[in-house]
Amino acid sequence: MYIYVYQKRRVRTLMDATDTRLCSQACAICLFGMAFTFPYAFHMHVAVDPTDGSRRCAETWDSVGRVVYGAFVGVTQFIIPFATIFLCYG
Repeated sequence: MYIYVYQKRRVRTLMDATDTRLCSQACAICLFGMAFTFPYAFHMHVAVDPTDGSRRCAETWDSVGRVVYGAFVGVTQFIIPFATIFLCYG
């Protein structure tokens, strides 16, 4: 959606308020996504497998961190979408 502004026989296009809002929402979604996956990326390290000597990515969490992040992921990826579907179609 664009608004055309006629001024002295020149046409200029300006972004509509809706476009600005949608762009800011898309940026916010990307930032939230990066913030929510940062703990997972922070706890990934390259480890050498002792059986065959190959390098693999491994998670190194403390027990509380794993539980908290696992609960957060479970709620945001299962409970909230399921509740939304149930409220919309149930």
